[in-house]
Amino acid sequence: MKQYYLGLAAALTVTVATSQLKAQHFDEPSVMNQPYTQMVQDPYFGDYEGTYSAGEDRPEPGSPKPVPAEAKVRALGNRAYAIVLRTHPANADEAMQAEVAGRMEGERVIVNGSSQGHEWEGEIGKQVLRIRKRGYGGVFQMKRVMKKSPIEALPPPPGAIVLLAFEPGKKPSLDMWTEAGWVTTPEGIMHKNPGEGPRPDLPRRDLSTKREFKNVRLHLEFRIPYEPDLREQARGNSGVILADRYEVQVLDSYGLIPGGGDCAAIYDVAPPRVNAAFPPLSWQTYDITFYAPGMQDGKMVRGPRFTVVWNGIKVHENQTASTPTGDPGRPNARSGPIRIQDHGNLVYYRNIWLEELPDAQD
Repeated sequence: MKQYYLGLAAALTVTVATSQLKAQHFDEPSVMNQPYTQMVQDPYFGDYEGTYSAGEDRPEPGSPKPVPAEAKVRALGNRAYAIVLRTHPANADEAMQAEVAGRMEGERVIVNGSSQGHEWEGEIGKQVLRIRKRGYGGVFQMKRVMKKSPIEALPPPPGAIVLLAFEPGKKPSLDMWTEAGWVTTPEGIMHKNPGEGPRPDLPRRDLSTKREFKNVRLHLEFRIPYEPDLREQARGNSGVILADRYEVQVLDSYGLIPGGGDCAAIYDVAPPRVNAAFPPLSWQTYDITFYAPGMQDGKMVRGPRFTVVWNGIKVHENQTASTPTGDPGRPNARSGPIRIQDHGNLVYYRNIWLEELPDAQD
């Protein structure tokens, strides 16, 4: 069973306003026909921030002060949710984390469960979360927020190579990419032709740049679909592949303890140091500094290096890989196209540009 995780991610936040509409599966045909303009409405999943009080709502004079707290609410389909709660006291050693289950009943999510040796109960509704420790006091009180990457919509610097221009209201060109059936929208977005959704029997076509690249600093933004009924590698899967061989994973890993196949992992090599994921439907950012492997006489003498900043948080620094990711039998390469993986999910991309870098100095 996949474990859930709360990590500290220093990102800008704003309050989100969401109407109380029934949740809609992102890959229904009615949504696929207008993949960007028809938003999925689920008033419960996502980030919450507030406080945890060791006593009840109105603590007695002299009792411990409330401490900052956060929650991540992950939709699991069939009206079910996983809720991960974490405190952020001044002394990190005193932090508490609990995971409880919730189920939608009417216009609220009822929370009940055991975690960390305690019984928890409460509800989520009207953009507010309140969960308490049954019989022992202690209450989480939070409001729903939307986190935003501090480098979302970052413009390319002078001299950068623009692979996918981002000008809201203008449909970007795919002239820098080989033909693979991908499409763009007037909102500045690129995505695979949605067809009939994430079915394993449909052909998948990765999108590659026409040019080959070696050492780069790459910026891109992506948006993972809302797919609560799917699990693990079937949920919002894509990837950014450097030199046609070395992948930084894209996946819905929101709220999970990250592994080698989760979002921002160097695929099958190293998980991110911190899970900086935003909920599905949020725009997320990657800034990847990649140095291609050093090759001599057809052999690798220095492995590729990745530094990855995810939503403004550095999650890899000079991470190496001994073989191509996901395919260790394939030979290493000094250069190659940048490839965006089609794994059957409707992941959106926008604002892709890069700067070429000189060879690394050992």
